[in-house]
Amino acid sequence: MTSSAQSSELQKAVDGLIKKEKGWKEFVRKPAVGAKPGGVGVGRPSSAQAGSGLEESDASQREFYAGRTWRSVDGVITFVEEPIKSIALVGGGRFVWDEPPAPTP
Repeated sequence: MTSSAQSSELQKAVDGLIKKEKGWKEFVRKPAVGAKPGGVGVGRPSSAQAGSGLEESDASQREFYAGRTWRSVDGVITFVEEPIKSIALVGGGRFVWDEPPAPTP
């Protein structure tokens, strides 16, 4: 028996189950859909273009907010987080982030 004959027998068996049992129809894969057609722009730059001005000059000049400790409920796992406060930009300025909210207990 060849593989095409086996696959057609299998397909017949699956088709029979689909007709007999209500839930089997959900297991059949839907046909692949082609690529999404092009759309109309909304006049805003993409996220890749919007952040292009944030180029850090030196990572050693970063400033951080105070460290925060996160613990698992049982106390076994502990994470220490130091959120970035500001970075030095290539153009000479600094970019400052807002302070993140305090962790909830």
